[in-house]
Amino acid sequence: MNADEKAVRREMMLICQRLYDKDIVPANGGNVSVRLASGEVLVSPTGCALADAAPEWFVKVDLDGNKLAGDLDPSCETPTHTFIYRRRPDIHGVIHGHPPFATAMSLAGERFGPPSHPEAFVYVGEVAWIDYATPATLADHLADCVQGHNAFLLGNHGALTLGSSLKQAHFCMESLEMHARAVTLAKIWGGAKPLPQQAVEQLDKLRRELKSH
Repeated sequence: MNADEKAVRREMMLICQRLYDKDIVPANGGNVSVRLASGEVLVSPTGCALADAAPEWFVKVDLDGNKLAGDLDPSCETPTHTFIYRRRPDIHGVIHGHPPFATAMSLAGERFGPPSHPEAFVYVGEVAWIDYATPATLADHLADCVQGHNAFLLGNHGALTLGSSLKQAHFCMESLEMHARAVTLAKIWGGAKPLPQQAVEQLDKLRRELKSH
């Protein structure tokens, strides 16, 4: 194992622990992965709490999901992760979680409306809706929208975020949950009000500039 892979494994451990502390991956729910520079993928193991993550814990698979190394079995959602990496060469980190407010929206069939919060629009973008899919069959439902989105609400299930790194996927997941919570609370005062179109255009320009760096 080279030094770069060791560093990635340690970062994965730290982010897994933070996701657990933020209530994004309670109990043994949720899974994370990273595409290495070699093209191979490190993915969290099945049936294990991400709070218990250790650097040696992650399972190495190829882009078809075949196990290459590790003492544990890869997550049952590994086909989803590898499907995304095959379709999106710009993506190097994927997180699936069950954050409370975003998951509540998914249970209720609630979609996000027009852009209403600047940071959420810049760092999350448009959130795609995916109809309910039995766990481990999600990849079949992503084909139509995986190219244009980095955040997904999974009907009756939870949320999925992508990033150019695991850190960016993590930021996207936390921002998604913040936005879900804010939109839910905004209903007390009549609901979230859309941003003016001019503001959306300016924020979209900023979002494209940030993605290019």
